[in-house]
Amino acid sequence: CGVIPDYLAAYPWYAPHLAWLAARGRTPRHKPPEGTLPVRADLRGMDLRDARLPWADLGGARLDGCDLSGAVLTGANLFGANLAGANLAWANLAGADLAGARGIHAVGPVGVERRTIYGVAHPGVVMVQAGCWWGSIADTRRRVIERYADGTGREEYREGYLAALDEIAAVLGGAA
Repeated sequence: CGVIPDYLAAYPWYAPHLAWLAARGRTPRHKPPEGTLPVRADLRGMDLRDARLPWADLGGARLDGCDLSGAVLTGANLFGANLAGANLAWANLAGADLAGARGIHAVGPVGVERRTIYGVAHPGVVMVQAGCWWGSIADTRRRVIERYADGTGREEYREGYLAALDEIAAVLGGAA
């Protein structure tokens, strides 16, 4: 356990969440200050656009409906977090631990870019993040078919993306 970096200490909910994790037998990445009361991070619907949260320990956090568009979550621990309805457009999830997270499913590497694409369950629709793209499964499927159409020389990537979209739809219950 290291000291909480200043960029994470700036979030008033972070230290109590670390104490909550520790109270449940987890070993958080950062040590909360002595005497911090344990409180699970409930960030439902919060505006965290462009938030700087690399290497944050957000395991078990309530992030459903949270706007994380453009957020930096590189290497973040999202184990068991609820991300249903979260906006992840332009978010950087490279190396994030999504094991056990709810409302999100990752598939990859896919395509020539060898990227990981993410499906996020929203009420009535599953949204997909693929690089800088953020759209519904149906919109993403149309874009993939157009971008990797026959005769483009990139047809083999189309099947990988379509299979990934089918997997996301199967796991999160969205229309493929």
